[in-house]
Amino acid sequence: AGTRNLLFRGILLCPRRVLLSYAVTPETYESQTREDGVRQDVDLGTYLAFRGEEAVEFSIRIFNKVSYLLQTGDDHVRRSVFVVPLSYKSLLAGQDRRRFLDNIHQHPDWVRQNMILSVFRCPPTPGSSILQRFSGEFTPLFRTIDWQITDPDFAMQVFTGCHFHSLTFDMHTLRPNQRQKALTKFLQRTEDLRAMKLRPAISGVETRAELDQCLNHGVVYASGDAVTAALPSFAPAQTIELRDLPISEPTILDLGTSNAA
Repeated sequence: AGTRNLLFRGILLCPRRVLLSYAVTPETYESQTREDGVRQDVDLGTYLAFRGEEAVEFSIRIFNKVSYLLQTGDDHVRRSVFVVPLSYKSLLAGQDRRRFLDNIHQHPDWVRQNMILSVFRCPPTPGSSILQRFSGEFTPLFRTIDWQITDPDFAMQVFTGCHFHSLTFDMHTLRPNQRQKALTKFLQRTEDLRAMKLRPAISGVETRAELDQCLNHGVVYASGDAVTAALPSFAPAQTIELRDLPISEPTILDLGTSNAA
């Protein structure tokens, strides 16, 4: 009771033009009462910050939801990949970290092959001991780990030896007059990220112009209003035409068989 509905935000694998995966996001209360079918969500970084000490409960809810979808769905569902969010503050709190890890072990190991563990609202210069501890605990469990930052002036060398899959620049909190400068700064660092075997990613991409910049500067993953709206359902990973973006309703996609749950 009282929990928000969940929606799906598509993530584009830019080099291959594949709508590869989905972030599971909370619907706004206002959206839940609308009658026109238009859905709106709260971006995950903001929502986790809003939940504060209860953020880990939402992380566990999403893990359980994704695990349920994968275990009860058919092959079409298992062709999808989902983001499981974890707040950086939850990562620091030993009790929250243990709760999250204990919950993981209540589910089959194979479901994590279709999950991206993404740590949100990370500081630009995290402590190396924190990164090494997190890497030691979580890389054996998730083959795909994403680290999200909100400041393009982040310390890159601290990620040496962490074996993360990607680093995401989250643009959701930027004011309109900050966006272009911050985006340009991050894009100037994509080659260095790739040299460290970190795939550059950007979330909160609002316009086609921003998306084109991502495509032209080697960004591997992109999400936001320029890719898909907040969708009530998801679809298997599939190639899409850039002219069809942004996708505003799942009927445009090849949904395969029903995946509602």
